[in-house]
Amino acid sequence: MSILQFPAFNVELSSKIFLLVWLYILLRFIKKNIYLSALFWWAGTVGHELCHLVVGFLFGAKPSRIDLIPKRDAKTGGLVLGSVTFKNLVWWNKLPVSTAPLLLLIVGYWIFIQSISYPSMSLHTLLYDLAVLQCVEGCWPSGTDWRSAMKTVYPLVGLTVVIAIFLVLFY
Repeated sequence: MSILQFPAFNVELSSKIFLLVWLYILLRFIKKNIYLSALFWWAGTVGHELCHLVVGFLFGAKPSRIDLIPKRDAKTGGLVLGSVTFKNLVWWNKLPVSTAPLLLLIVGYWIFIQSISYPSMSLHTLLYDLAVLQCVEGCWPSGTDWRSAMKTVYPLVGLTVVIAIFLVLFY
């Protein structure tokens, strides 16, 4: 009997994760050409903006326009890959709308779990892996999203403190 017992090691799952990481590293080199990068990661941008759109609709932010065509920003000169405009973005719905793209992590995880049933070196796995990478690349809120979210954190923290004090005193 061995003194050291190691948990079961799933070679198939670890090899899928290894391939996914290497594919991601390889595709990050595309970032050097901003236009090629915008084209390749366009599906992630669509997912990112659709998350804003759906969560904005669900939280009453009244989405009025979605733009999925990459454009140069006149102020900064940077490339804006997409945007969603809202008519009713107020303090209580800014945080969920701004951080909505984080939902793509759940979608990416679900797609990855679906890919486990296929062999590591197959076209299905490659397509699933590319979809997972699109979700990972599109999940992070932009700087504009984070600035918008931070404007609403302080009122929400204040509201939470007031509710906590009310519950402690009167409950």
